[in-house]
Formats: sequence, C-alpha cells, structure tokens
Amino acid sequence: MTDIILPAQTYEEALPYLRRPYMPNQIRALILNAPDNPKAPCSIALYAIGETPMDRFNLACAGNWSRTFETVVETERTANGKTYYYCQVKAVVFVFGVPQDDLGEGEAETRGGALMNARAQGWKRAGRWHGPGQCLYAAEQILMWRNDKDDELFVPKSGDDAHKRPFLKEGGQRNIRRKYEEWLKADGEDVFGEPLDHLAIYKEITRRASSTSGAGERRALPPAPVQEQRAIAAVAQPDSEDGAARPLAGVKDVSDPAPPTATAATQDVKRLPMPDVPAGEETVALAQSAGFNAQVAHALSNLARIDGQAGALTDRQSKTIVNWLAVLSEVQTNSEEIVGAIEFLAGNGTDQENRQATFSRWLAAKAAGEQAATARPAASPAAPEPDTPAPAATEAQAPDAQGGGGGEEIVVDAAAQQALEAERAFARIHRTMDIHGYSDRTVTQLAALAVAVGPKGKVDWEKVPAQTVGVLAEVLENAGTVQWTADTLAKEVMAAHNSSQQTTPAGRFSALAGRLADLAEARAAAEAA
Repeated sequence: MTDIILPAQTYEEALPYLRRPYMPNQIRALILNAPDNPKAPCSIALYAIGETPMDRFNLACAGNWSRTFETVVETERTANGKTYYYCQVKAVVFVFGVPQDDLGEGEAETRGGALMNARAQGWKRAGRWHGPGQCLYAAEQILMWRNDKDDELFVPKSGDDAHKRPFLKEGGQRNIRRKYEEWLKADGEDVFGEPLDHLAIYKEITRRASSTSGAGERRALPPAPVQEQRAIAAVAQPDSEDGAARPLAGVKDVSDPAPPTATAATQDVKRLPMPDVPAGEETVALAQSAGFNAQVAHALSNLARIDGQAGALTDRQSKTIVNWLAVLSEVQTNSEEIVGAIEFLAGNGTDQENRQATFSRWLAAKAAGEQAATARPAASPAAPEPDTPAPAATEAQAPDAQGGGGGEEIVVDAAAQQALEAERAFARIHRTMDIHGYSDRTVTQLAALAVAVGPKGKVDWEKVPAQTVGVLAEVLENAGTVQWTADTLAKEVMAAHNSSQQTTPAGRFSALAGRLADLAEARAAAEAA
C-alpha cells in the first residue's frame, strides 16, 4: 500500500478503485427463493449493507461525492385491516460532479419505513453505476440446500410449509463468503481486480494525513471537495418559447476567487489544476467559424469544464462555449489575447468555478464596451466584495501575473452592474435546474407569468429586469427546497397561469411565489425542530 494515491483527485483516478470487488467479509447473503420441492436447491443473492459503498466512496473520493433523493411515487393501501405505504424514490449519486441515478422502492406499515427502504435501495442502485457493488451482480449464482448442516440452510422445526422458510446461520454465511472468494480467484479478479481492503486504505490515509514534513507542519491534504450543487459557472440561459437560446449578455457567475488575504498554504490546498483535454472537432469548427483558431477552441473547451472532468462536454457546457464565442466575435479581441487570458487563469485561478467567474467578468467588461485590459488582457477586473453594494461607477485595478497591483484601470457602470446581477441570478436558475431537472420550457413559462406574456408567449430574456430574474431564481430554489419534481413544477406553473383567484398576471405570479416561500420556510422550520 506504499504507492496508494487515494483519495483520488479526479473521477478518472477514482474509477478503478470504485469498481474493485468487496472483500469477502463485507458481503452478506439473501435467500432469493425456496422451491416447493424441499430437495431442490435455493438461490442465493449477494449484497452489501448501505454503509459499505458509502465507505468506498469516502475512502476513494473523500468529499468529492454526495447523493440526493426525490420521491416520485407515494401511495398507500389497506389489507387485512392494516395500512401499507409504498414509496418510489429517485436517487442521484454525484462523484466529482458526475451524476448517476436510479430508482428504489419500498413498502412498510409506516410512511417513514417505506421511504427509508426506498432510499436505501435507490442509493445503492445509483451508486453501482459508478462501480461499487458491480462485482456482486457479476458473481456466479450460488446455490444452497436445505438440511441440518451448519454451513447450509436451516429449516424451522414446526409450522406449515416450513421448508419454504429456510434461514442462514453463521456457518451458512461463512460458506457463502468462501464461495464468493472462490469466484474472485477463478474469474472475478480478472474482471474487477483484487478486492480493495478498506481498512488498509483507511490506515494509509491516516498515516499520510498525520505525517509531517519540513518544520513540523502537517502535510497538505487533497483539494477541497467538489459539491454537486456547485454548477458550472457559465451556462446557457433558458430557451425562449420559440426554442432560440438567449445569447450571453454578461457574466454567468461572479463568485469571487479566494480573498487576497488568504495565506499561501491555504491557496495551495484549494488550488485545483485546470482540465487539459483536446477540444472536439465540433468545438474547433465553431471557433474557426467565429474567426478564431483551434487553440481558442482548446482553451474555451477546458475552461467550460468542471474540476476533474475529462469526459465529453455536457450540452450546457457546449452552449456555454457557443455563447462565449458569440460575445468574443463581437468585441475587439483576437485568438492570442483569448488564449493568453485563459492561460493566465489556468495558472492563477483556484478552481474552475473561479476561473470561469473571472473570465466572465473580463468578458462582461469587454461586452459592455469598457476597457478591460490592453497590455495584459488576462488580468481581470476585481469584483465587488460579496454582499457589498456596488456604487454607480466603481474603479478597480486588475492584478498582475504575480498577484500584485498593476494593469489598466477599468470602470463598471450601473448598466454593467445590472448585467452582473442578472447573470448571478441566471447562474442560480441553472444550478437549480441542473439539480432538480426543471425544464427550459417550464422556467420560460414561469418567466412568462412574471412578465405577463401568457404561457405560450415569447419571453425576451434580454429585456427581463435583473431584479425579476433574481425573483425567478428564488422561486425555483424554493421549489427545489420543498422537493417539487419537474412535473409538479410544470403543473403548478400552468395552474397559476390559469388561476381565476387573481385578476392580473402579476398577482398570479406573486401568489405562486408567496406560496412557495411559505412552504420553504415551513420546511426549514420543521427540519430545524
């Protein structure tokens, strides 16, 4: 274990370890069926308790994974005087920002029990898409017989159809683990590799984390976790009713980089490398059609990615690049300048989110017709401190390559500040859409309600006030908080459009927004209690 690299720092690094088999002592057995013929063998299924894949994700990925749940079906039935609750849950497991989902179902005499069972099943199924537990389904079928031997299946001594109710003793569990181990040696390790010893990994991580270097300082741990809620900073905006995507008008997210007062050690821990993946042919063609070279395609393609992403670009990331190119083609810039800016960000940004935010601010200044930079274009204007109102005109100096002062002064006027606020809100909207699966059409219909153009009317996103976009973001976030599904949100938005209780679109929108705010507040209070 001396060459161990866990926890991994990218999805690709983690994958080989996530799919490695479980140790024999980590598996459990479940009797699938007991045939009517008492002399026929019973089929055995292998499983692991939910904490086992949880431990695998923690050891292999540290904080770079998480899971979410959404109840999609909930019913109840009555039989023999008892009420039974049924739940179907969609579980999503995020690993380094990569989502995989699956369904789980459960039934119990209490709603909480049914929900717990459904979540437990859904989370293990969704997690299996990333690797943990795949070995249990690939193992050869295990058969066991019913008799009084300690390592087989025991049959109750009394009761009708006792042979249909066999059970396992500890000897039977050990026998099944031996059979699983035999399968590993014969075939399993050739497919999945050697079993991963969780305890050995834990000890190695503990040793490495507590080891010292230099003047007695703790060795730096892996970079900070990537949460699934942290959406890509620059994303395409909601489509209009006619299907045309609104072009980028400013920045998509303006979350600030690490404060300049942070220590060098802290910055080293938080800094993540920029992805370096060749641009696809389509991205290169788009860049060239906009008048730029293949190096620009490569730089923008990697800037649009999230930390650790090496696979194909998502649809939203591709739309982001299209929007960036649309703005770049309209401002005074060239390929060398764009590549230089992104190379500067690659070496100085702490992570992808902040690189995208800084690039967006630079691009916003150019799009607004301001003098963002000349001698060193990559030096981006400093953003206002969080929660600090920006004056009508704000002057800031761009940092130079060494992090100090220098560069051209820029001016951000009130109109540019409004654009920044709108794009903050658009980033929140898309973050919520990505997490909860809300569709562009539904969000556009919600915006249509806010600007009074009717559910089938065209929304001109360029003309939607920044304040209204902020309210839309809050409404969607509240819908996510109370766990409205995409279908529920779509139905509620249409119901609001058709409501006869309010006489104006503004009143209908306010009623829906107020209702969601109350529900979200009540949920927060209940969870706090």
